[in-house]
Amino acid sequence: MGLRRIISLALIIVISFSSYMYLKEKYNPTAVEIRFRGDLRNEEFRKIKKMLYLNVYSINYSMKYRQHKLIMTTGMDTQIIDIPIIHGEFITDSERKVAVIGDKVSDFYFKTENAVGKKIKVFENEYEVIGIIKNSNVIYIPFDEKFFGLDWEKKIVRYVSYDKELFYLHLKVNKVVSQLSVLGLDVQDIVVYKEKIYGYINVIIFVALYILFNFIVKIYRRVKKQTIVLFQGYMEKRRIKEWYEYVLEMKNNILKTLAYSILLVFMIVGIFKTIPYLTISPSSIPDNIFSLYSILSVFKYKYDNFILHLNNGYSEIMIDIIKINIIFLLTIIGILLNMVFRKANSR
Repeated sequence: MGLRRIISLALIIVISFSSYMYLKEKYNPTAVEIRFRGDLRNEEFRKIKKMLYLNVYSINYSMKYRQHKLIMTTGMDTQIIDIPIIHGEFITDSERKVAVIGDKVSDFYFKTENAVGKKIKVFENEYEVIGIIKNSNVIYIPFDEKFFGLDWEKKIVRYVSYDKELFYLHLKVNKVVSQLSVLGLDVQDIVVYKEKIYGYINVIIFVALYILFNFIVKIYRRVKKQTIVLFQGYMEKRRIKEWYEYVLEMKNNILKTLAYSILLVFMIVGIFKTIPYLTISPSSIPDNIFSLYSILSVFKYKYDNFILHLNNGYSEIMIDIIKINIIFLLTIIGILLNMVFRKANSR
């Protein structure tokens, strides 16, 4: 493995780990986001939370409001996503007539970054500003069922699960979706944050597996070559030497071959031990890997999901991932082009 390839792989690992840490800091890995059509009352999801033993949750309705983005929330959003509050606090319940606004909104209406304590009108309702968000053009107001009839562009519920394993997260998702369907809601999209965040750990694991596989191939070839040499040497000398005499004579080479063989076994075991750490969505795994229909069904699901997002927009975490992936892709393309140009110039 050449120096350039090692540098490229190291850079991929650094970018992947940085992306993982960024997303893990910004989004709760045990959170799930569900987008739906219809109206979900706070009390209805509170019952689902109690029934299915969920942690915190937040219902968000969002739309464009004048030059800003308006989000109606039940509160507790800061336990699910990172909202950088620079002054005051965030909404914790929907009972108080309070609002949290971005610093750009604060500057637009009040000509100051810190408008905590001032009043802001939304839909002819007056709210007291209790918090300011850094570098934001958003207005958060408490969840109020009297606004259900408005033209909301996006309706989501986010919840945090006590389950850590992806398998159990998906089991819980299915139960939540089932309960939402009972309420007459049409679930449009589901985003399991752990799948998205740990996707970058998958990249690191694949790089590690690639490196391990390269070493395994090299060690296997060495073991094979040394074994053949030792065997041929024995075949040549077996008429003049006993096998144990030959073993004593070639003990250093035999010990080296055994050491490499043991290392080879450990590396193969290492691959099988590493694979379970991959975080793969069940929807990405065909029901039958030997069935073309099952494989095509996975691609169809991905395509339908892609079209859905094109029509209805992406969630915040997906937008962040798209940005990261563009940077990732441009970096890889830059590395490959640099390697090609260097190779061409060296000729």
